[in-house]
Amino acid sequence: MLNLYRWTQRVHHVSYLIIYLVCYKKKRIDIDIFEREHRTLPYIVAILSFALAVASFAYLKNTLMFAFVLAYLNVAIVMFIINLKWKISAHCSGIAGIATDAVYVLGPVAYPVFILVPFIAFVRYKLNAHTIGQLVAGAAVSINNIISDICCSLSFVIFLRFCHQKF
Repeated sequence: MLNLYRWTQRVHHVSYLIIYLVCYKKKRIDIDIFEREHRTLPYIVAILSFALAVASFAYLKNTLMFAFVLAYLNVAIVMFIINLKWKISAHCSGIAGIATDAVYVLGPVAYPVFILVPFIAFVRYKLNAHTIGQLVAGAAVSINNIISDICCSLSFVIFLRFCHQKF
């Protein structure tokens, strides 16, 4: 199992390296990827990385991490689809997702983590990277998908365990 963990870590680092080489070294676009059209490759790499993580956690039978990563995979797919027609804030989506996960794992004590969302949104707005609508949409997509996906995937895992015990 340790080898699988190390392998997934290496794949994760390779995905960042691919994005770095394409986006930064070739000087095609800046590392912040302000242009919507240039975000396609990073989204595809993220989707593939999350898919690998889903498979890894399913293999390891780590139910909670499987549910979280499956939720992030779904968020990445939704963000990718939206990005084909409209620029949406991946930064707000990311921090809102982390805050949602923190509340799910730690309970109400983690609600203050959501304070980070408006700070990230403010910085992205001041950099002229996004409109207010794009910032709100990014956070909303993440929060909505993560809550529904965690509930659905955990329910599915419980259902599978129940069926396995019956037969």
